[in-house]
Amino acid sequence: MLQLPSLRFRRQRVSPLKLFSLAVIACPSILYLLLAYIVPTSPVLVPVSLLASRKPLLVTAHPDDESLFFGPTVLGLQKVGNAKHLRILVFSSGNNYGIGETRKAEAKEACKRIGAAECVVLDRKDIQDNPKVWWDQDVIKKVVKEKIKEWQSDSVLTFDSGGVSGHINHRAVSAAIVSLATTSSSFPPTFMLRTVPTFVPPRKYIGILDLPLTCLRFTFRIMKAFVYNGQGREWTPLDVKNWAGYEKTGLFVSSWSTWRHNVGVFWAHESQNSWDRRLYMLVSRYMWFNDITKVELKEKPT
Repeated sequence: MLQLPSLRFRRQRVSPLKLFSLAVIACPSILYLLLAYIVPTSPVLVPVSLLASRKPLLVTAHPDDESLFFGPTVLGLQKVGNAKHLRILVFSSGNNYGIGETRKAEAKEACKRIGAAECVVLDRKDIQDNPKVWWDQDVIKKVVKEKIKEWQSDSVLTFDSGGVSGHINHRAVSAAIVSLATTSSSFPPTFMLRTVPTFVPPRKYIGILDLPLTCLRFTFRIMKAFVYNGQGREWTPLDVKNWAGYEKTGLFVSSWSTWRHNVGVFWAHESQNSWDRRLYMLVSRYMWFNDITKVELKEKPT
C-alpha cells in the first residue's frame, strides 16, 4: 500500500534581531503617516499662538536656512493660511565665498516659492557670513525690533542655542532674539527650532527614523489628537482656552507633497546645488519634520 509522506510544519522562530529591524522600520513609518496625514497642524501638537498668528516672522542667518531647516514649519503654517503673511529676515547674504549678490537673488526666489509676503536679506559690513565670527548682539536686537514694528509681527521663529548645525552665526541670531524674548513682555511669542545631536547617534541625518525619539515628549498629545480626529471634531485654533496647555512645544511633520515643495524651494538656491545637499534633502530630519520650543519670559525677582 502506497504511503504518502507525512507533512510536518515546523514553527519558525523569528530572531530578536529581525523583530527589532521590523520595529525600527514600522514604528517611524506608522508615526509619519499619522502625523503627516491624519493630524497635521493640530492645536494639540502646534502652539495655539503660532497657529493663530497672522504675521509670523522667520529670522535666519543665511540664504537657504529657510528651506534646509524651517521648511516643515513655514509650509505647515501655509496650510492654515498664514504663509501669505509670513515675513523672512535674513541677516547676511551668505557672501563668505564672494557670491553674496547671487545668493540674495536666490533667496528672493525661494521666498516667492514659499509664498512669503516679504523677504529682506541684509548685507551690512558689520554682519557678514563668517563661521568664525560672533555677530554683534546689539545690532541684531535693533534690527529685529525695527522689523517687528514695521511688519507688526505677532510671532517669531528662529534657531535655538545650538543653531541646528552649530554654525556660530546661527547661534548669534538665536542668542540676541532669545535675550529680547526673555526680558520683554511686549515681545511677540517666540519659538526656537530644536537642535539634535549630529554625533552618535546621528539623529540629524536619519530622517523619519528619528520620529519615535522626537515623539516621546508628544506621546499623550499625539494620542489625544488622534482621538479627537477620529470623533470627527473640528479643530478650533483660535480657542485659546481649550488649547493653552499645549503652548510650550510644537511638532510639524511634512507630507510627501510638502517635502517636495520644500525641495523645490531649496532648488531656488542654485549656487548651493551640490551632491551633499542633494543627500541632505533625503536624510535630514529637518527636511521632514520640525519640533519647536517656546521661549519663556523670565520672571523679575521680587
